[in-house]
Amino acid sequence: MSLINFIRERAYRRRTPKESITLPSAARFTIVPTRFGIAFLTLLLVMFIWSVNHQLNLGYALIFILAFTTFFSAALTVGYLAKLRLDSDDAEPVFCGQEAYFPITLIDTIGQSRPEIILSNAQKTIHCEGIEAGKQSTVLLPQFTLQRGRQNILPFEISTALPFGLFIAWQWLRLKGEVIIYPEPVGELPLPLEISKDEGKMIAENLGDDELTGLQPYQPGDALSRVAWKQLGRGEMMVKRFGGEGGERVVLDYAKAIGDNETRLCQLSKWIVDCDAANLIYALRLPHQFIDFGRGKTHFHHCLTALADCP
Repeated sequence: MSLINFIRERAYRRRTPKESITLPSAARFTIVPTRFGIAFLTLLLVMFIWSVNHQLNLGYALIFILAFTTFFSAALTVGYLAKLRLDSDDAEPVFCGQEAYFPITLIDTIGQSRPEIILSNAQKTIHCEGIEAGKQSTVLLPQFTLQRGRQNILPFEISTALPFGLFIAWQWLRLKGEVIIYPEPVGELPLPLEISKDEGKMIAENLGDDELTGLQPYQPGDALSRVAWKQLGRGEMMVKRFGGEGGERVVLDYAKAIGDNETRLCQLSKWIVDCDAANLIYALRLPHQFIDFGRGKTHFHHCLTALADCP
């Protein structure tokens, strides 16, 4: 990225992000010639000087046609971006080190088809193949993730140099969008599966499939037929657990990991991934928070989000 773009991108970081932005009219757009445009305009100047020196009327006519075409192409270039609306949304959560992809929706608001449009931030450049009149197109703008937590979408540039590549029109934008970055799932410690009823780390049950063994908090996806309605009347959403549904229960404890804070969180992240892959029921204990036993994708993301937000 050039120094000018770097300074501009830093300046746009200070602007308040918006969920939706409509680009200005053609008359208010920034447009400059590309290097091909500069070469072409230089050629026109040379042709004009040559025609003046040699009194070539045909040369004047040719220069007039080419100059008209040049300025017409400039009007088309800014017109391809004018009054285009851009909407943004949050990216799907990712693990640290992976790329986050922010969905950017480009919407035509004036009934005009638009050819290829380029979106670029400080890290990546992507191409939108085009938008039909009155339609919309969604592209995924990639962004690197270097540390856990929450990261906003970077300021990015929207531009086009069509139809002839002689001029480029652009606009820098700051849209609202966030991605939750989970700690990288790395660590060498095995799952803490030692048997301990007090800690609830592992419960081995050999009861019949139809024997009620207890209650557990409701998780999205649990069958409504197993809801304990008496408990619901007391304000607690619980489901019945039967003997055949027993198995390993693991408490993933921050204190049982080793190393500094980030190393422990990475280890916990790996344990959560391992538990989810093995379909284990697990709980998460952090210094400031305890997440009760559960399993499934909702519980999986709940635990990883807690790690991402951990101080």
